Amino acid sequence: MGLTLTDHRIWVDALCQVFFSLGTCMGIFAVYGSYRDSKQPVIRYAVIVSLFDTLVSFLCGFIVWGLLGFLDKNGGNLKVDEVEGTGLMFVAIPRALDMVGGSGWWTFIFMLLFTLLGFTTSVSFTEVTTTTINDIAFLKGLPR
Repeated sequence: MGLTLTDHRIWVDALCQVFFSLGTCMGIFAVYGSYRDSKQPVIRYAVIVSLFDTLVSFLCGFIVWGLLGFLDKNGGNLKVDEVEGTGLMFVAIPRALDMVGGSGWWTFIFMLLFTLLGFTTSVSFTEVTTTTINDIAFLKGLPR
């Protein structure tokens, strides 16, 4: 496979993942702020969400790193291009799921989670847009 822990591309990709996963939440933070009581500790909640997002990304990094090691050791024959960007999602992980027992169920669960991820992200983007429009003073009375 040719990737090592000292390969700077791995660390740059990992940091970009943390940044973009928090970036998706930035709009929804504004929505939460729109609905919150003024006495709630907003900064504490923002720090908690950011910490949990970073911890989940860190845990997922260990899982993916172990998966790539499993593929490399068991003859997955992955090229560097197949483990970067969308190749990881659409090439490496399905290939690893194909190598484990009960691969049909694992593949179904993986694709279900992937579909739900896309659906919930689109719902959060829609919620950000509708709340922003609804918070405009002269549009206050519009139904959601």
